[in-house]
Amino acid sequence: MRKLLSLVLFAGVVVPSARASSDLYNDKPKFDCGTVTSSGSGRWTYEDFGYGFRFELPSDWVGGQNSIHEPSGPRSFHLEQLFAPSDPNLHPSDGARLGPTESINGLNWTALAWPDGMIGSYTYRDGVMVEFVTSPIRLGSNLAVPPESLAALKQIQSSFTFFDDPYRTDRQLAALKVGQKLGGLTVTRIVPGAGGSDHPIATLKFAGQLTLTGHVVLPSPTMGGGWGGYFMADLDGESRSVVPQLKCPVEGLASVTEWTFGVSFANQQFTNQQFAQVPSIKGNHAWYDVEATVVVDNASETFGNGGMYPEISARLVKVIRKKETQ
Repeated sequence: MRKLLSLVLFAGVVVPSARASSDLYNDKPKFDCGTVTSSGSGRWTYEDFGYGFRFELPSDWVGGQNSIHEPSGPRSFHLEQLFAPSDPNLHPSDGARLGPTESINGLNWTALAWPDGMIGSYTYRDGVMVEFVTSPIRLGSNLAVPPESLAALKQIQSSFTFFDDPYRTDRQLAALKVGQKLGGLTVTRIVPGAGGSDHPIATLKFAGQLTLTGHVVLPSPTMGGGWGGYFMADLDGESRSVVPQLKCPVEGLASVTEWTFGVSFANQQFTNQQFAQVPSIKGNHAWYDVEATVVVDNASETFGNGGMYPEISARLVKVIRKKETQ
């Protein structure tokens, strides 16, 4: 279950405060629904509303929802967040050994160790698991994790707390009702999921049509299959505003709907007929790409453990406009 440290292409983000964005985040911020604020004494408070937890980190560190690290030193941590109905007892199939459990700041932290030298620790409470993993300088080299990293992990654990958060993704999904309007569509069905690492939290089905303007793209064969079909990305502002989204309580920041996400087409055969330009892909070009305005219906959103942002699919009804990009 150990995740790659790279971000998924369409993972949603919310920009931290202006100072945090300039001082702490020199690259793209990586929060689903959260912020970083000064907590005094040269530290920041990392607060994640999508999962309902917070902790402190040194003010010169950088990172986001999936990782944090010290730019000028060896300390680096991968974060993994998971909605699960019970303690997941992590990683039995990934080669990790479960170590002792230690109580820190009122929470039980279970140690993890991998054969390649990676170590970690996770805590679980009220349906949410949060894990921190760190590595030796070179994986598989039998070198120990730097003592600075072990000390930093203890500091993070000592400040880590869960908080009662009505904006947690799973709680927002549980509060939705059939017949409720979300964005430009109406909820017709809510299919609960088992959660955990292998199952979604819930899938929502919608009635109504949407008119979307953006880029219809298809990965080229050089990308190893990519998404396996056409999907729509880089939606304009009006389109983003009507796509169903959950709420994020961060005030005065960029809206969740200002960030990019993909809408895949459920009826690929019909879509192929509308965008039959695949032979124009040549060489190592990554995408077939057209600017288009389309109408879709039968929308479905599946919320996994990526936080506020779902996987979205819809049936392509018609193409109003298309223009192939250069």
